[in-house]
Amino acid sequence: MKDICLVFNPNAKYMNKEEFFFPTQRYPEYMFCNDISHAQSNEAYDMVREGFHLLGYDKDNYGNTCWNPLGHIIKEGHKVLVKPNMVMDMNPVDDNMECMVTSPTIVKALIDYVLIALKGTGQIIIGDAPVQSCNFVNLTQKMGYDKLVDYYNSKGYDVKLVDFRDYKTQYNNSGVLEIVGVSNKGVCVNIGEKSAFATFTKNKLDKLRITNYPADCLKKYHDEKKHGYCVSPYVLEADVVINMPKPKTHRKAGITGALKNLVGITADKMCLPHHTLGAKEDSGDEYKQHNIAKKWLANLWDYRNNSDSLMFKRILNYFALGTHVLSRMLGTDKYTEGSWYGNDTIWRTILDLNRILLFCDKKGNLQPNKQRKVLNIADMIVAGEKEGPLLPNPKQVGCIVIGENPVEVDKVIASCMGYDWSKIPTISEAMKSDMLYSKDEINIITNINIESQVKLKLFALEKWGKFIASSGWEKWL
Repeated sequence: MKDICLVFNPNAKYMNKEEFFFPTQRYPEYMFCNDISHAQSNEAYDMVREGFHLLGYDKDNYGNTCWNPLGHIIKEGHKVLVKPNMVMDMNPVDDNMECMVTSPTIVKALIDYVLIALKGTGQIIIGDAPVQSCNFVNLTQKMGYDKLVDYYNSKGYDVKLVDFRDYKTQYNNSGVLEIVGVSNKGVCVNIGEKSAFATFTKNKLDKLRITNYPADCLKKYHDEKKHGYCVSPYVLEADVVINMPKPKTHRKAGITGALKNLVGITADKMCLPHHTLGAKEDSGDEYKQHNIAKKWLANLWDYRNNSDSLMFKRILNYFALGTHVLSRMLGTDKYTEGSWYGNDTIWRTILDLNRILLFCDKKGNLQPNKQRKVLNIADMIVAGEKEGPLLPNPKQVGCIVIGENPVEVDKVIASCMGYDWSKIPTISEAMKSDMLYSKDEINIITNINIESQVKLKLFALEKWGKFIASSGWEKWL
């Protein structure tokens, strides 16, 4: 189905983890009839259910014990990957995690319907690859994902919580950055000429960078002969993927949505180009206009990122701070590290990963036909604005967006943020791709009688207001 559903409830809030995210109603199809929350309501659970209903999933059986809304996507014996957005275990802004991480309340509702479709068979994996400094155990405990998985396991269901990262990083007692927990389980997938980077010259490929990573780390994956990504085997082995982004503003990509959320399917962050060294006028996208101080700053960051010594990094950070101030004095734009609307790199990485998810088989080989089904469920009950993805401020919205086409889902998300989606390269470039976008007419189905992007954007501006974009995108969006 190509329709996109938006469910709005201005009173929606998340269930407390002590309630195990249970629904407050004994729906006819609900498998755990004795496990009901005594809270006043669980709007988030109800909204996911209503979204499936509005989309007409298994409409003939709605209201009956046999209602199986995901039966057209998930079959008996399938391995189902649930991919929430688990970017970091803390939010320095005000410790609000609701605007940063997909809520387990939404995931609980989804998994209940996955289990109905699996009919006691198959396996469910809940997994993501947060930033390298994230404490995954702390994140899952803080949000309640650990309790959620324990609950399903106690009922005899095969549900696992997985950290996709091949390794983490931490400083030892001597102040040296160490790589810990190496597993090397990631599968290197080479998409070659199908990559959005295939047109890059060697000179431009050498300028690809990742913030806070060694300058030459990308050469292992990207050169003139290959464009590779280290993907978690859990992703490739999945028959169905439920992509569950937490929409928020993003410094490099503009927004985090369904397309951007797939950055988390990788096992090694060193395969992910984020920006291209230099000014826009010099074929880079790190910043807009040529600026000698910013060029020095980029070189300092390269030296810093190549060093293993915490002390040397701190010394270079002081030099970098002074150089950054100088660059502001000498330049007319404030952009650095590709954190602005002119970033021409990150959308390519995002679309490459979407291609891999859809077209790579279980062994990591690119195929001409789609290899797995994908459903997108965006958690916008609370979203994030300002300096996302790592420093977002909470924005109460009260929406759930559901659809099988990630591009259309992201267009709806952008409209909900009050943005013109055509100004977001990840979306506009995806629309040029036959791989991701179909020109078939798409209907927006809602519980509030809104049937177009224009009306939805006006509704959003009236109800909760335009999202404050990150500083590099604010004037553009």
